[in-house]
Amino acid sequence: MKRLLSLIILAIIALGISAQKCSVPIAIAFKKEAQPIPESSQRAVAAKLRQVLSANGVSGSAGLQTFGLVPSFEILDKSVTPGPPKQIACKLLLSLNILNLEDGVVFASYSTELNGAATSEIAAIMDAVKRLAPKNNELSAFVNQGHERIIKYYNSKAETTLAKADMLTRTRKYDEALALR
Repeated sequence: MKRLLSLIILAIIALGISAQKCSVPIAIAFKKEAQPIPESSQRAVAAKLRQVLSANGVSGSAGLQTFGLVPSFEILDKSVTPGPPKQIACKLLLSLNILNLEDGVVFASYSTELNGAATSEIAAIMDAVKRLAPKNNELSAFVNQGHERIIKYYNSKAETTLAKADMLTRTRKYDEALALR
């Protein structure tokens, strides 16, 4: 029975690792450090980034994920126009990284400048993020590059991962072996 369970675990891991054309789910994740937008606005940013992922054929789910699309923002310039209503214009540097959330390995990076204007700084930032085009060629290339590099990275580590999973199953650490998938 133990041997059968070990073989099943190894088969699941082998199928998950060695698939050449597989779907790698990528979640939207935010850094713990302070962002120039409040947590409530992060939902809108996450929705826009999910559009980017799905427009490029990459899935994402709400569960625990290994890979994340992590945005970071930097305000490059901000100006206020006087008068009722006052308008705030901002130039925003949006940087995106596709990385392994567990160990921090970065698979692809992308940066772009966005402009936005509104009656508050937060609304101006949100206006700038709304201008991010999900089907932008450079953005599509970034997502595809990250996806391909993830698969290549884990295919190169397949033998080591399978050996570690085998050792864990022999020591009856089945949950840890399955977590390697």
